[in-house]
Amino acid sequence: MAGPVEAFLGEKGGVFACGESFSLADVALVPGIMRLETEAVILDPTSPLIRARPDLPNLARWLDAMETRVSSLQSRVGTDPLSRALLMANSVEAGEKPEVAQGAARAVASLASAQDWRLVLAEAVPPPWTNFARRYPSVAKTPKLEAAAFLVASKQSVVAALAAKTPEIFHGASRPRQDSESGLESRPDLAVRLVVTALADAPDYGSSPTFANTFLSTLISDLSTDALREVSECLAELRCGSVLLAPRDIGPEPLRILRAHAAWVAIQVAKALKKRAPAEPVEKAKNKW
Repeated sequence: MAGPVEAFLGEKGGVFACGESFSLADVALVPGIMRLETEAVILDPTSPLIRARPDLPNLARWLDAMETRVSSLQSRVGTDPLSRALLMANSVEAGEKPEVAQGAARAVASLASAQDWRLVLAEAVPPPWTNFARRYPSVAKTPKLEAAAFLVASKQSVVAALAAKTPEIFHGASRPRQDSESGLESRPDLAVRLVVTALADAPDYGSSPTFANTFLSTLISDLSTDALREVSECLAELRCGSVLLAPRDIGPEPLRILRAHAAWVAIQVAKALKKRAPAEPVEKAKNKW
């Protein structure tokens, strides 16, 4: 697909599909090109990105131009590699082609571990998003607030999906979840509320990490060990599972922010669990050295 589009853009002689003027043709091309690039890298991590290929200069210039277009923002459906890898891993094609299943599974593991939530939390709001929010009042001013608004509006369905994907923790052991533990006020619901709080109410981590961490740790300090473990399972699913995918449920930019905040909350939960761990006997500790 990349080759014919490269030739087509070269024939037009301008930056866009219709020459120098942006049109619906460009909007229609975005999903396919983004998906093509994302899937190629997922199946072959050594595959160069389109903008790094010397044989595709027109396509690279077109992609750069599209990045600045407000009108193309809604149609960028392939810009979240983790969502795409998760979808590919569970697709019909993966069931029929072992190489696709294996490549997608490797990509999921790699992308989930490579995401640095600290860097995501420190990112500035992308200029196209700011322009997009100005044009459409229904869109939040930042991807962070858009993610929070989405979780609030979709909380019931997200909680139900988390409950279906994660076990209940009872006296330290996992067991099948009871109906009473899958609705609002359940621990999956608690996990969602903690992420919403981190997104909407917590101090900014980028400018004040100590204060922000203290804020979150205070929220979870009174939770039981079972609750912490169960919330941890739910946060892991929010961070790198298929409960939320772009663009099926939410846009890629808010989803990146949501995942980063889920990872941040999970770190605080892990710290709280570590403090609850029983003290190791002195003799056993000495033997390690």
